[in-house]
Amino acid sequence: MMDTLTCCAHCKGSGTCANGTGEASCQICVAAWRLRNKLLKEGADAKGLRCTCCWGKGRVEPPGATKWDYKTPAYLAGGLALFSFILLFVTFRANGEAFAKSLVFVGTLLGSITGYYFGGQKKVSGGGPDEHKPDIHEQ
Repeated sequence: MMDTLTCCAHCKGSGTCANGTGEASCQICVAAWRLRNKLLKEGADAKGLRCTCCWGKGRVEPPGATKWDYKTPAYLAGGLALFSFILLFVTFRANGEAFAKSLVFVGTLLGSITGYYFGGQKKVSGGGPDEHKPDIHEQ
């Protein structure tokens, strides 16, 4: 998912805003950095400020449905966890046998969610499918 980043149109991939007059930073970046960093005084030299669109990285996530790739699993896991605790509360109030069965179900469900988020291999940004990774035995 990290390989879908595109070049920032605001800073043209440099990470430094130069869209103002005389290669200075634009008013939006200047205002954002004044709010964020109180050291930037009114009338101070505004050249070389980091771009506030990409935060100095030079690459941004393209607009569209890509952001849902990151948010949907988190919302789904949060909703399932909330549903699980509500189910436990309701079955605890009802009777003992239903609570015992729902406790097993909820434990399995929450264990799966935890395993999804904290287990397995993490994706590393950079490189791509075409990048050759040398084998241990290759020298």
